[in-house]
Amino acid sequence: VYVDGSELRGMQNVKVHVHYEKWTAFIGFTVWYPRLPITLWLRDPVLNSITGWPITVWKILQGERQHKGAAKQFACGNRFQQTELRVFASFQVSDERTGERMYLSGHRDIMFDVTSLAAD
Repeated sequence: VYVDGSELRGMQNVKVHVHYEKWTAFIGFTVWYPRLPITLWLRDPVLNSITGWPITVWKILQGERQHKGAAKQFACGNRFQQTELRVFASFQVSDERTGERMYLSGHRDIMFDVTSLAAD
């Protein structure tokens, strides 16, 4: 089953029509949706520039309008410290009849590490 990120909420008992060779069936499953906002965790929340370690960057020449073909040259910029970033989310689904929220972990405050699923 493919979801593209345009979904607005999860749903219980979604029916999917499955056909394999001569067998056909409707399979029900639950689509869990992340509770927003998600949580970002940084090992070090303060990142400073590193003295004496410049990096090469593109600089747009002064007087040029910023457009796709603007003249550029190399310049030096600051190099900053790096830190580990982790992404955590709690997944939920709401009952359509009662509005009750159910959580994949059983509790809304228990989160899953979804760092590997986050886009670069």
